[in-house]
Amino acid sequence: MNVYFTASIVGKKDYLINYQRIIELLRAKGYTVQSEHIIDVTEPEIHMKTREERLKFHRKLETWIQRCDFMGVEA
Repeated sequence: MNVYFTASIVGKKDYLINYQRIIELLRAKGYTVQSEHIIDVTEPEIHMKTREERLKFHRKLETWIQRCDFMGVEA
């Protein structure tokens, strides 16, 4: 099963350990987790991208969402 995990990029400074625990739990259950768009990206990196790069990234996220079996959200 594919899981799309999302959370606040800004919130990583306070809640990264929670994000990692959720992702680890899902993976331990055998799920494939799409989470690098949250875990591997920083807010300044996003702001430095061009408009076209951000739109391309957004389209990639939409594809992941459409193909996932379920979504996990830390909000």
